Amino acid sequence: MHKNEMFLKTIEKNKKEDNLIFLNIDSITKNTSLTEHDIKKTKEFLTIKYNDSIYNSISNDNIQKMFYNIDYISIGILNEIIERYNANIIVTNAWNNQMTLEQIKSLFRIYDLERFVKDICPIINNNQGYLNSKIESINNYINKHNINNYIIFDNYDLTEYFGQNFRRTNPLLKISDVNYTNLIFNNKLNIIEDNKYIKLLSDNKEILSFRYIDYNYNNLNILYTKLEYIYCFEYGGKQYIEYLLNYLTKNKQIDYILLNTDNLIINDLEISGALDNNNIYTISKTNNDTTHQIQECKRKILSVDKC
Repeated sequence: MHKNEMFLKTIEKNKKEDNLIFLNIDSITKNTSLTEHDIKKTKEFLTIKYNDSIYNSISNDNIQKMFYNIDYISIGILNEIIERYNANIIVTNAWNNQMTLEQIKSLFRIYDLERFVKDICPIINNNQGYLNSKIESINNYINKHNINNYIIFDNYDLTEYFGQNFRRTNPLLKISDVNYTNLIFNNKLNIIEDNKYIKLLSDNKEILSFRYIDYNYNNLNILYTKLEYIYCFEYGGKQYIEYLLNYLTKNKQIDYILLNTDNLIINDLEISGALDNNNIYTISKTNNDTTHQIQECKRKILSVDKC
């Protein structure tokens, strides 16, 4: 075999699939109203600095958003995720439809992230509203390109559709997003379940397990989960719980989660993503909520759980 052929085969063999971040720009920009910045001068400044006239072709609103409304902490967190996990960016904003990839890259160039913007995911209008159009467009992109290693950051709740691969920014990226991304890109996680228990394993070692009851009440599909076991809670325990709840949200097609927190050693557990966090109710001896349906379902589920 020719040396060049051997070299090419070695590259193909060692080639690793990209880790991809589907990024909504709102995850790194502050939602502030337009101010009276001189955008014309800003474009002139950027054109001179980068010796590129492309900024003159970008709308004033998008220059404003990516130059003046940027959240520098979120940019730092995004850069940390990219560096740690060797990831690239797919931008998922609706204004992609009016911008070229080169224009979007030029905006990320301001923060030295241009080379990590791999593509844009155009939002194709399916006449079912923006959110449904976005979900369908991302799904189509993932399927078309046969993508396996990805995480989606968005300020809309997409957990029902993308499960553990979704992370709600609510509204901006935060430090815990770095640790959660590690579960997607670095950990070899495996989920095992039967009709009573669901377990999360990493490299075949059990990390946590939930006992669960899937219950239908008044046309609501409600999932009761009780933490049975967690290994090393202080080290990434929150992210493991979120990962499994996000998985359950998608795969069980549930409306509400009743999370029994009696076995948790801290009280500040925050679930990012799963059911928008508004449909997660924690069960403890001191926690009562006012929704009659949920209260009634709690009573019935807890009676089953004691059996």
